[in-house]
Amino acid sequence: MKKKFASIAYVIDERLESLFHDVFNNENYHPLFFPVPPLEINRELETLTLRGGKRLRPALMVAGYELYLEGALQNAALLDAACAMEVLQSYFLIHDDIMDGDPLRRGGPSVHASLQRKTGHPELGIHLGILAGDLGCALHEYLLASLECSDDVYRRVQRIFSRMHMDVVMGQALDLQASASPREIVQRKTASYTTIGPLCLGAALGGANDEALEQIAALARPMGIAFQYRDDIIGMFGDAGIAGKPVGSDLRNNKRTLLVEDAMTHLNAEDRKALKEILKSDTLRDAEVQQALALIKRSGARERVEQRIETLCAEVEKGIQAVAGLESGKTFLLWLNRLLAFRET
Repeated sequence: MKKKFASIAYVIDERLESLFHDVFNNENYHPLFFPVPPLEINRELETLTLRGGKRLRPALMVAGYELYLEGALQNAALLDAACAMEVLQSYFLIHDDIMDGDPLRRGGPSVHASLQRKTGHPELGIHLGILAGDLGCALHEYLLASLECSDDVYRRVQRIFSRMHMDVVMGQALDLQASASPREIVQRKTASYTTIGPLCLGAALGGANDEALEQIAALARPMGIAFQYRDDIIGMFGDAGIAGKPVGSDLRNNKRTLLVEDAMTHLNAEDRKALKEILKSDTLRDAEVQQALALIKRSGARERVEQRIETLCAEVEKGIQAVAGLESGKTFLLWLNRLLAFRET
């Protein structure tokens, strides 16, 4: 399965490189409009998209497709939809980093941070970063418009992409306002485009009907939640060099992760008060981040979240076994489920 996963990443990377070359070097620009100028936002979008992405979402699209048909990597529509997913992911990451003020992404500078350095102007760098994200959104729409599949499948794919996009935007709004539970935020902001969307898109391109897609979405939801809980653990307790983003950034941005919520529930009154006081600050110092991490660890939150991940993973496995699909596709999906839930980066 590792070889299959690696081959998917290789194919998608090659296709993305070709895509950016064709679009940004005017190999395939639309005759009704103007040639593409050599802008820094083009380069930044391309650099982020090609830098360090694990291609988990394309792999899930392949798994969804191969629940119904074999040979996903020979299907041009599936590959283009997977590339559209990766470019959409870049757009989300660029805007997310701006809102969170994160300087690192995928082991390098976030797009707005890079543009701030290149322009020497903090505000202009942020404005250009917003446009780089918007460019990614436009490019993903361009790719979707080029899909070659039946009209019925095309409409289904477009609806999934659109609703997935809406869910992420609403999830981000809920997250910024801290106006929903961590679980609801995770379902909208992460599960919608990390597992539900990719799996359903692949299955739709493989010929799945609406009833089958509902069944797939039901098992993809806990898979996405487990993915985010693992991401929270990596972001809070992992190594910044391996994770590719600042450790403790969720704490600095006062994100309502399950780890924080669980710790607040289980800490004694004195420690709970101490953690609340730390998290009130808008500008946490490194020492305060370490103090907060120590309190969260002392609460046993990490162990309880790990157990929730195990429970969610088992729930997904039952759902996969119940799906009426090809055994080869189910086997790959079972492997991906474990990878998403127990990865280290």
